Amino acid sequence: MITSYAFSLWLNQFLKATFTINRPWIRDSRIIPPEFALKGATGYSFPSNHTQTNMSINGVLALNAKKNGARFTNILIIAFVAFSRIFIGVHTPQDVLVGLLAGGVAILICLAYNRYIQRRKNGELILLILFFLITVASILYVEFKSYPMTYVNNELLVDPITMKKDSMRSIAVFFTSFLAFYLEGKYVNFTTKVDNKTKYIRILFGLFGLVPIFLFSRFVLPILLPIEIARFWETFMLVFFAVYFYPLLFTKYEEKWMNFFISMKKN
Repeated sequence: MITSYAFSLWLNQFLKATFTINRPWIRDSRIIPPEFALKGATGYSFPSNHTQTNMSINGVLALNAKKNGARFTNILIIAFVAFSRIFIGVHTPQDVLVGLLAGGVAILICLAYNRYIQRRKNGELILLILFFLITVASILYVEFKSYPMTYVNNELLVDPITMKKDSMRSIAVFFTSFLAFYLEGKYVNFTTKVDNKTKYIRILFGLFGLVPIFLFSRFVLPILLPIEIARFWETFMLVFFAVYFYPLLFTKYEEKWMNFFISMKKN
């Protein structure tokens, strides 16, 4: 599910950056979305990110559902989100249909990815190298392509810097998810089959670990790097910590930490 989401996120931003199609109300003044919808409808319109992301996640859940009720519920959520984007006027039917299609493509590619790495020795490493090359090419594409500078009432419709930041986040999620999963599977093999007390402690340490990463990426990185590059490394660090480094710490030191908490409770 996560790899499907990561690939879908990269694909969505690539398509948005490539086609640079404005929102429906910009193209047709008869479309007037409600105020609450405008706050989240930033960037370009095609394809619908909400629709595509929802398809890439709930589509996987529907495929893997063991009961028809669960499968139907996920399909219903996909349909509802797709319809809602058109109903409130933030996307056209074309945006939504292509979002559904692109989300389905992301699922199929990730299913093929899973089959490939299971059947071929070093298959995951080979694909990881391919994804690294795609990542480098995507960064160069987003950073150096030209973006339309369209103004309405002296206001820039889509700021290229904002577009670059969104794209860099998506590229980072794409590559870091596959990289971290590869490293976790090879060196960690993290398990969630523990008691609830251990899970609560894991959550506490996990949230505590995110704080310095967030502070560093928000207040230090923008000083050292262009803002869009800073957003790439911010996302990289957060995903890498959550998927690989955080489970690695628990695998190596969880027993010591649990003994420490037990000793504190006795004292």
